Amino acid sequence: MTDEPVPPLPELPLEPTFMDLVATLFAAPMEDAETLRRQLEAYLDKVRHAAHTDDYLDIGLVERIDQALQALLAVSADRDDDDRRLIQTAARYFIHEHDALDDLSSPTGFDDDAAVVGAIARHLGLAALLPPGL
Repeated sequence: MTDEPVPPLPELPLEPTFMDLVATLFAAPMEDAETLRRQLEAYLDKVRHAAHTDDYLDIGLVERIDQALQALLAVSADRDDDDRRLIQTAARYFIHEHDALDDLSSPTGFDDDAAVVGAIARHLGLAALLPPGL
């Protein structure tokens, strides 16, 4: 995809500790939805594998986050570039293992990912795409 000028990051109701990475990912070059889907699939496989030995990982939450991201990516083609950039930011935050709360190191490692995905979906008016509990 061609690099367009990066619009300002909208204000999102997230903890400041999450926003540094959100801003960095928001400014990153755009990727197509299929590339993001493949990255999500690879990361989900990695987390499922880790869950076999780390029983504290909330695989149910991880799968709900993935479900929400897949739904957001499915509608992204019908959205404008700014919305697609936000959806990409949500996906990239999830697949960034060492974000505000290290994903695989604690039982709450995916709580920040859920917060980011939920905040972006709600900001875009797409809260109906969020599974229960997200």
